[in-house]
Amino acid sequence: MQAEFVKGNVEMIKQESALAISAGDIEAFGNGVKISHADFLASDDQGNYTSELAIGGGQYDVLKSAAGPAFAVGDDVWWDNTNNLAKAYSAGYLYFGKCTVAAASGDTSVRTAHVTPGPIVVDT
Repeated sequence: MQAEFVKGNVEMIKQESALAISAGDIEAFGNGVKISHADFLASDDQGNYTSELAIGGGQYDVLKSAAGPAFAVGDDVWWDNTNNLAKAYSAGYLYFGKCTVAAASGDTSVRTAHVTPGPIVVDT
């Protein structure tokens, strides 16, 4: 599980996919992410899976490496879709949202408020 729902109101969309989706899976959605709230393991007669995915709202405990980074409340949290981990910003990462509970380097998750993707400008 890449993200575990904790609380809050979420905005959901329906999606068809050729792949099964498990609860807590995170997928790319524009320059942000969408999150499955349930397992969708059965396909229709044409092999498509229909699922509802959160595109914003709610708070999640998001998988991160115990090696870091640390996050302070209010820090931006980004999703590394290649390594499936929450990280600090780097080119190519997807925006997840804002840290709501501080996470130290040794922690394996960071509580994050999920933000609906939109235009994101990063000062470098």
